[in-house]
Amino acid sequence: MTRIDYKKVPPHVDYALPELGRSLQQALVPLCAWGTENVEAVRGVMERRAT
Repeated sequence: MTRIDYKKVPPHVDYALPELGRSLQQALVPLCAWGTENVEAVRGVMERRAT
């Protein structure tokens, strides 16, 4: 991760992922889409486990 501190008041800092971190997006985007599409089913499973 790169970090740029502009040494200002109030603080101003920028963060950026390196190429390796950005490449993880290729795996996370489909996982997030799956979660969005299946949120109700997952919620039902979690509710049944809680009882």
